[in-house]
Amino acid sequence: MTDDNHDGIAIIPPSEAAPLLPRQHQLIAAPVDYAVAGSLSSMVVFAALYPLDVARTRQQSAGSITPTGIVESISNIYVQEGVKGLYAGISANLISIGTSQCLYFFFYELIKDAAVTLSGNTIRSTSLGLDLLVAFVAGAINATVTCPMWVAATRLKMAKRVRSRQQDVEKDEKDLLEPTFARALVEVVGSGDAWKGLAPSLILCTNPALQYGIYEQLKGRLLRSWAARSPGRTAGVILNPMPAFVIGAIAKAIATVFTYPLQVVQTQTREKGFQGGMWGAFVSLTRRHGWTISAYFRGMNSKLLMTVLNASLMFALKETVLLSLLKTKRAMGSNVFRLVRWTGFVFAASYVAQQLSEARMQVEQRRGGTVNR
Repeated sequence: MTDDNHDGIAIIPPSEAAPLLPRQHQLIAAPVDYAVAGSLSSMVVFAALYPLDVARTRQQSAGSITPTGIVESISNIYVQEGVKGLYAGISANLISIGTSQCLYFFFYELIKDAAVTLSGNTIRSTSLGLDLLVAFVAGAINATVTCPMWVAATRLKMAKRVRSRQQDVEKDEKDLLEPTFARALVEVVGSGDAWKGLAPSLILCTNPALQYGIYEQLKGRLLRSWAARSPGRTAGVILNPMPAFVIGAIAKAIATVFTYPLQVVQTQTREKGFQGGMWGAFVSLTRRHGWTISAYFRGMNSKLLMTVLNASLMFALKETVLLSLLKTKRAMGSNVFRLVRWTGFVFAASYVAQQLSEARMQVEQRRGGTVNR
């Protein structure tokens, strides 16, 4: 019996799979739908867990004296820098994570669809090897395009915010001195540091490759096993939030443990003033700490807590958002939905261009003031 609430696209309860419906009643999720769902869900979850990420980044930095305990680290930052310290650079990181996940999911689904089409597979079932390869390629494209954003976001996150006692500072002067993402991005590009840490980022594409490869395999097995319980039914494309949460946590935990030492090296290559590449950061780390294992897993407790929570919540929310998007697309009609979606993209792109233009002028103005002094 057809579930009219899900219309064959979806949420698959453990007791039954989505029914096989005529093509005109099915909704197909395009790569851009996955991109929007992944981007929105990632930003919401990342914002909720952001203080954990600030603590982890401070712990990974060179010469860090931040306590290694999660609660201790967050408490230390709060005492020294206040609430602003816990949310230092949040706007930059939200923009970066939103853009990054949007690109990642778009290219992942686009390349996967192409691979399935070329293989002649009619049920969109892929092997673990193919899932890993597709995830790695999508991650490499994403890492290359968004590297300047992450360098700027990391530096803003590392910047310590001390509550100023000077109440007589003019607002315009304050605005010029207060770090913003657009200004940090302009400075990073202008200084030639835009792709610092790209080498470890490309190697770290093994992290999302493992994460999404394992997730897709477990998800596919669940959907197919549920569908096999009822003859005449076919597997859907969207999981219930709870199983998505569980398998998302498993996939991310495995990926994080295997790639964490590289993340420590990557964080240090992106710090302001660091000269050298991935190898230089690794040599510097070994000179300071030797081959002590704990040095290469410093901050992993907060990282593991955050990334596992982040990934599991993101996957659960993404499945829900994707279902909502597909239902909205059906209600509005594909053409109207596409028009609204691209109108939003154009407005967002225009706003970003305006912010970058203003930031460039502010940076030039500040440089000119420094020279005049």
